[in-house]
Amino acid sequence: MPYSPEGAAGAGIMAGVAVALAFYVAFWSFPGTFRLNAFRFLGLMAPGRLPTQAIYLIGTAMYVSLCIVFALGYAGLARAFDVETDIFAWGVLFGLGHWVIDGVALGIVARRHGAVRSGLLLDPGAFALNLPFATVLAFLAAHLLFGMFTGAFYDALR
Repeated sequence: MPYSPEGAAGAGIMAGVAVALAFYVAFWSFPGTFRLNAFRFLGLMAPGRLPTQAIYLIGTAMYVSLCIVFALGYAGLARAFDVETDIFAWGVLFGLGHWVIDGVALGIVARRHGAVRSGLLLDPGAFALNLPFATVLAFLAAHLLFGMFTGAFYDALR
């Protein structure tokens, strides 16, 4: 499979949009059990007191950037493993690895996150384990969905 950074970036953006839609439908539908607001968490990493719109704009920009970076990695892995068929299934496998990376990073970043230290945000912990179990499952599901969508979109765009 040829490596296409443009196709990977496009796949990452489209997969990120699909996952964000699913993530926020769950967030708004089950506010008591689904407690991770990803855009707000990322946006509050910016220094200073910002208006809510700026927090969400920064969080969205960070999220899209991360989607592109991970999709480039997925495409690189697809190239390294010479994936030509079953790219959807490989995307799930890559999504599982992505979940491990993000799960560990979430625990590390949360300990240093200013809004968590000030009490403005709950500490999600590694793999969101400090949050309700539904959130932990959704965190895993989001990464598996991202992998599936990235694989499918990359296959179409490369």
